[in-house]
Amino acid sequence: MRTTKNISITFPTAMAKQAERLAKRENRTMSELLREAFRSYCTGGKRRVTGDLASLLQIIADAKTQPLSGQELAAEDKRLMKVGAAQAKKVGSKERDVVRIVHESRARRSAS
Repeated sequence: MRTTKNISITFPTAMAKQAERLAKRENRTMSELLREAFRSYCTGGKRRVTGDLASLLQIIADAKTQPLSGQELAAEDKRLMKVGAAQAKKVGSKERDVVRIVHESRARRSAS
């Protein structure tokens, strides 16, 4: 005896493509993606947040309640520039390569 039931739904074309891209990016089937969306809807959109997303949401919440001063913001900008420069050196890219790399990345994403 089957434990699942097939259901047919329709989406606007753009929304269907967006859902397909999301499912592919998350390595899920469309069924898994839509089941998760339905579960989230049933719980009032309250879903458990874990890992990197939870950390990111905490950083955003902290930034809203305790914004950086101009001096702190400048120091953080400088720190991030150093991190970016170190990463660029590690992969062997130069500043002049950035535009090309961004275009290649976007082309790969839109092809998938």
